[in-house]
Amino acid sequence: METKYDACVIGCGEIGSAVLADLSRKNGSLKLIGYDVSKKAQENWFMGHASPPWPQVVTNEIPPAKVYFICVWTMDAVLEVLSDHMVKNYSELVFLETTVDPTRYADLQKAVSDGGYWHKLVLFPHRFNPGDNEHHIFNLDRLIGGIDQYATLDALNWLTKHNIMEEKYLHVVDPKVAVMSKVVENAYRAWEIILAQELKKSCNSIGMDFDALRRAVNTKWNIDIREARDGVKGKCLPKDLGLFNKTFPSNTASQMLYLLNEQFIKDNDNNKH
Repeated sequence: METKYDACVIGCGEIGSAVLADLSRKNGSLKLIGYDVSKKAQENWFMGHASPPWPQVVTNEIPPAKVYFICVWTMDAVLEVLSDHMVKNYSELVFLETTVDPTRYADLQKAVSDGGYWHKLVLFPHRFNPGDNEHHIFNLDRLIGGIDQYATLDALNWLTKHNIMEEKYLHVVDPKVAVMSKVVENAYRAWEIILAQELKKSCNSIGMDFDALRRAVNTKWNIDIREARDGVKGKCLPKDLGLFNKTFPSNTASQMLYLLNEQFIKDNDNNKH
C-alpha cells in the first residue's frame, strides 16, 4: 500500500484537532489527515474546518502515513494504536502527545520493543492550553524525548525542516523525564489552585475578602496565589493529579490536597442549592 500522507493525527478531540489544525497552518504543503473512532469528533472537525484546504478526519481505519501524532486519551488506547498495522509498518516517526501513565512506562517499552519502534517513537507531551494563543501547540517551549537518540534527532529534524517548530522551543530530555514532567506540571498547578481554595475558605471563615487579599499579596515579586473558583475540575488537571498520586502513593501531602479539592467541590455545589 502506498504511503499517501505526510502526517496523520490519531485522536481528534480537543488536543488532536488543535494539533491537526496547527500542522495545517504551519505548513500547507504537507499532506495531512486525521483519524478518530468517534463520529462526533469527525462532525466537530467538519463544523469548524469544512472548507479547503483543511485536511479531513476519517473514522473507518488509520490511514497510512510517514509520521503519526498520537493524541488519544488513555494508555490503553495508546498501546492499541501502537499495535495497529499502519502505524507499525508505514511510520517513519511517531510523536506521542498523550499523557503517559508513569506506572505503565514498562508497558510502553514493551510495545516499542514488540512493534519495532526503537528508532521511531518520540515522547512529546502536549502543553496545550485551550483559548490561550500564546501557549498553543507549536509556539511554546516543549519537551521532547525519543526512545533513543536516533528518534530524537529525526524528530527534531522533521519539526524544524517543515517549519512546524523553532528549535529554540524544543528541549531534549530523557523519555522518562518527559513522561514524568507532564504529570508533575499539571499536578503542581493543581496543588497551587487547591492551596488557594483553602486560603479562600479560611478568609470566608473570618469575613475577609479573599480576592482583595490575593491581589495585595501577589504584589510581592515571588508570590503568585492562584484564583479559587469552583474546584479543580476539567480533564487534564484532575487526571494528572490522579496519575501523580498513583505514581507516588506515599506522598501524603498530595493525597491530602486531592481530598481537600473533592471536599471544596462538594461544599461549593451544596452552597449553590
